[in-house]
Amino acid sequence: MQPMNKGDEETSRRRRPASDTTVSVAEWLCSLGLAQYASAFAENAIDWQILPRLSGGDLKEIGIVAVGDRRRLLEAISALPAAESTMPAPTLPALAERRQLTVLFCDLIGSTALSSRLDPEELSAVIRGYQARVAAIIPRFGGFIARYVGDSVLTYFGWPEGMRQMPRERSVPPWR
Repeated sequence: MQPMNKGDEETSRRRRPASDTTVSVAEWLCSLGLAQYASAFAENAIDWQILPRLSGGDLKEIGIVAVGDRRRLLEAISALPAAESTMPAPTLPALAERRQLTVLFCDLIGSTALSSRLDPEELSAVIRGYQARVAAIIPRFGGFIARYVGDSVLTYFGWPEGMRQMPRERSVPPWR
């Protein structure tokens, strides 16, 4: 497992103006009711620095075919304050610290069998829906989505910021 480099961390999160919490692009999409596009944004490396420069053509190219959704996104992007489009330089701690890191690698159960029954477009929609759901849930529990790998999601708990509670106490409850 390779840690994300400083540039990946800087561009995958931004500061919310009214508080000290960070918000990912996936969370922002969820807040707009457009969570289904979180995986398309992640797959195309769209972060807070790229977001203000997106055009309608760019959105169409990454798979946002509904005109209404493209319009909502373009309006929401234009409403972002200019200061939010870039991540402030992180402050590095003076000393290294030891902390507990929990890594979660989760994937869509039965996706191989599902791929033999569905058309590629249908399977892609199922995977995007799954990834959007994960992208909405993981940050609520203090997790950081490191990357999407096919039908899987690699998540860190305790990085980039440490957690006060033990990771098992903050873990996501099993789906039922």
